[in-house]
Amino acid sequence: MIRRAEPAELTLRGIVIATAWDAAGAPCAVALATSGEADYPILPDRTGVRLARLVRSEVLVCGRLVVQGQASMLEVRSFEPIAHAEDLPSDGLEPPEPRGTPTDRSS
Repeated sequence: MIRRAEPAELTLRGIVIATAWDAAGAPCAVALATSGEADYPILPDRTGVRLARLVRSEVLVCGRLVVQGQASMLEVRSFEPIAHAEDLPSDGLEPPEPRGTPTDRSS
């Protein structure tokens, strides 16, 4: 049985981390680790399973806390990966290649 622990929608920023692995070593449970050192286990529903594909990625998550059994979990409504400069495609403005060869003018 799932019941809402907190009715308000939360917006959290953090890194998706694996918290359990299957026999092959693939993550089978994930949580959102936030900068406040809080970890929010992710409810493994359809959206939560999609989020689990982003292990080690920083994301912005919207959702609600729900109680499943004795545990509070984050029911993810939506999420968006946070892009970092090194992840963005090049704008095509690479530094120009040097032209010709340097000449020695000391003689």
